Amino acid sequence: FVRTARDWRAMVADNPFRVEAERDPGHLLVMFLKQAPTREAVTALQRAITGREVVRAEGRHAYLVYPDGVGRSRLTSALIEKHLGTRGTGRNWNTVQKLGALVEAL
Repeated sequence: FVRTARDWRAMVADNPFRVEAERDPGHLLVMFLKQAPTREAVTALQRAITGREVVRAEGRHAYLVYPDGVGRSRLTSALIEKHLGTRGTGRNWNTVQKLGALVEAL
């Protein structure tokens, strides 16, 4: 899912989990979505979470905090895509920052 440099900057600026981004960037993920989900879809996803994970969505991005790690979480990409009704691909905040540095170098 392609994003422009402007889209990338906005995605970083819209991050609702700034504390987590600083404290534990490896457990903060951004899911880049093909389409923006409805509020109802985001609410349905939030209700489906059985662990300590937290999800917020802004436009075509979902921000996910996995305090216990992604590996053991039941909040999988398939579950996220099912509830949001769109496809997506996720990257952790460390990768987001590295790619952002490349965007700024252009």
